[in-house]
Amino acid sequence: MLPTSCRRQFFSGSAALLAACTALTGWAGGMQTASGSELSRMENGRWQPGPVTVVVSGNRPQETIAKQSLRYVGIDGRLSDLGDGRPAELVPLISDRWGSHFSWNGTGPMPEDQRRRLSDIVAQTKAAGQQLRFWATPESVALWTELADAGVDLIGTDELERLARFLESRRE
Repeated sequence: MLPTSCRRQFFSGSAALLAACTALTGWAGGMQTASGSELSRMENGRWQPGPVTVVVSGNRPQETIAKQSLRYVGIDGRLSDLGDGRPAELVPLISDRWGSHFSWNGTGPMPEDQRRRLSDIVAQTKAAGQQLRFWATPESVALWTELADAGVDLIGTDELERLARFLESRRE
């Protein structure tokens, strides 16, 4: 269970402020966790959202996770998983490598066909109740602007302070 001070700092005023992506290289048969109201979970066939949703990325044991009757984790899907019929409670996040789907590197204007493709992907993930992120994106304010304008839910970066300044400037 998270200390009360952390819950206040990270969770006040939002049902889902924190999503944790956990990259696995192996699976030992299940995920053991302390039960608590902080974690989203599937229990007795019913989705119970919490302020923290754990998403398993990397080497994802998808069948094992899907079969769990009490599940504290979701699966990090790929763009190829869009529309496959699995519920957002099982696959809450769609993420994929930017360069596998787009050639624009954040320099110059984004080509209109790629902007339309991005918009279509965002619309599909939102219609399915899922969140969207791209990884291995160029560290570019122009790219971050396109992602944010399109409605991409999560923007990844290795330049956290720079991204924080960018996002703060958009709130003004």
